[in-house]
Amino acid sequence: MDASSEKARQFKAAFVDLVTQFGLAKSYGLAQIRQTPALPTGYVFLETEELDRTLRVRLVPRDNVLGGVQSVWRVQADANGSSHFVAIQPCVHAGVDASNAMHPDDAAGTAREAFARAFRELVLAHGVDDGFALARVHRHFDMTDDEVLVESSAAADELRIQVVPRSSIQGEEPIQWRVDDSWDSGLRPVQYLSPC
Repeated sequence: MDASSEKARQFKAAFVDLVTQFGLAKSYGLAQIRQTPALPTGYVFLETEELDRTLRVRLVPRDNVLGGVQSVWRVQADANGSSHFVAIQPCVHAGVDASNAMHPDDAAGTAREAFARAFRELVLAHGVDDGFALARVHRHFDMTDDEVLVESSAAADELRIQVVPRSSIQGEEPIQWRVDDSWDSGLRPVQYLSPC
């Protein structure tokens, strides 16, 4: 899905309204669902920290991931017309605070439960379940407001994410956002995809 299409813009604006209404703007953002490498059934994107302020993202069998913090969930419609969240990107490293690690569907009786239900309905109503996922706002490294993450392919089944100055962004496509009312769209890009 083209994240800059009119359909995507309408969805992102509705997401900003929704997450703000529930007071969860500091907890959840959006991620564009990766199409490359493809995510086979039973696999997840495992994100690990490297010592040089880069992240390594590899395709691994879901059963091989012990522990970690789920950071991205996609909405999946069921045959009976309901929907649920599927965790697609666990983070396994000490740098991520697990205090806000609750799976959206595990928030019974809380504002998060109502938000999770409303988010799933919003995704399906806009028809973007193959394009956008719910992302938990988290920090990997100490970064300034002038730095962002840029993702590039390292191999057929591996991605690298590096910290770069925001001013160096030229042609990279935003793929992850957090709510920030100082930006015109209400969403600040925090991660980009390198075109090559």
